[in-house]
Amino acid sequence: MTEYYDFNASTPERLIAKAAETGRSVVTPNHDQLFIDLDSEEALDTFRSQMEIFQRSEHMIWQVHPSKTPGHYHAKVTLRRFVVGFERVALQAALGSDRKRELLAILQAKDGMPGPNVFFE
Repeated sequence: MTEYYDFNASTPERLIAKAAETGRSVVTPNHDQLFIDLDSEEALDTFRSQMEIFQRSEHMIWQVHPSKTPGHYHAKVTLRRFVVGFERVALQAALGSDRKRELLAILQAKDGMPGPNVFFE
């Protein structure tokens, strides 16, 4: 059975309301940032491995912090250039970000909608 996803669930208004319900705030990336959502220790290992390659071609700084969910992490990568649209999604996916999140971002960008590229912190 195919799971239905409500694309309107990630409108800015709904994201802010969801964050408020859980006592968190919505954080969005700057134009030079990637937000990588890592949902396991394995995803964190993948991220670190991919960063070894990525750092060879880009100047950047990056940080990893545990998220509120045990065993999950948020990585923020700040580049020395702007990154937007599909390039942001492609880089986040290549660095190991949550596949479902990045697929939804692609589908939303294709339809001209803002993607769910936020962290609840």
